[in-house]
Amino acid sequence: MIVSFYKPNTMKLKQIFLSAILLFISFQIAAQDLIYRKNGEIVKAKILNTTDKSISFKLYERAENLTYNINFAVVDSIIYENGEKETFFNKPVPVISTDNNQNLNYRHHLLGADLIGYLFYRNLLISYEYLPGKTRLGYKLAFAKNLKPWYYYGYEGSFNYGRNLNWSTRIGMNYYFFPPRTFRIGTGLHYIFGSYTINKSNYNPDNTYIQVSEDAKARGILLNFSGFYNITESLAINLGFDAPLHINPSSGTSVIRCEIILNF
Repeated sequence: MIVSFYKPNTMKLKQIFLSAILLFISFQIAAQDLIYRKNGEIVKAKILNTTDKSISFKLYERAENLTYNINFAVVDSIIYENGEKETFFNKPVPVISTDNNQNLNYRHHLLGADLIGYLFYRNLLISYEYLPGKTRLGYKLAFAKNLKPWYYYGYEGSFNYGRNLNWSTRIGMNYYFFPPRTFRIGTGLHYIFGSYTINKSNYNPDNTYIQVSEDAKARGILLNFSGFYNITESLAINLGFDAPLHINPSSGTSVIRCEIILNF
């Protein structure tokens, strides 16, 4: 009688066991997402959600149930568990301002109409200002037509360019002391030119006189001060005054302005 005992092939069992371990490890690696940071670090994670600014994930090798967030600005790429790769090298990252007064919807074109000039002087003024980039400079052009101009009688210093000018055009540059935001204070220099009507009295030898009216030209430099306030994204108000630095004919009268402005 021959009795035989089965002796398992230990080498074959080791190979099967090793293959099972490698297969398990490969499944584990395949079941995780890999986040490649720009500093070279690789984060093994389970990605939960992505937004336009960040990624929410859990660390794969940790048991705690904590959720982490990482900004796209520090992420180079992601390899998902299905093998798909996503690169964020050129992905734009939104810039969030820490200034609560910052006007995020900053616009470059301002179209205004002066209410006070019309109500007090019957001076209809329309203006346009261009604000390049996010600089503090503004380039302004304005045209005004007086619906009821006053005659100018030639007295020294009595000229009022708000009341006496029949029409005027001004061009100049403003400087704002704050960057684009809800409220700004500014000043500027404007060159103004236009026409006015002067009344003259021509005396005769017999001491009688006649009134003669004729048109003349006016020109000069105005110094502007203003406070700019954004009511909404597309509507603003600009309150200020213009003071004559040098104007011909001479004037010592400042003019108040209150412009309603459309931003676009």
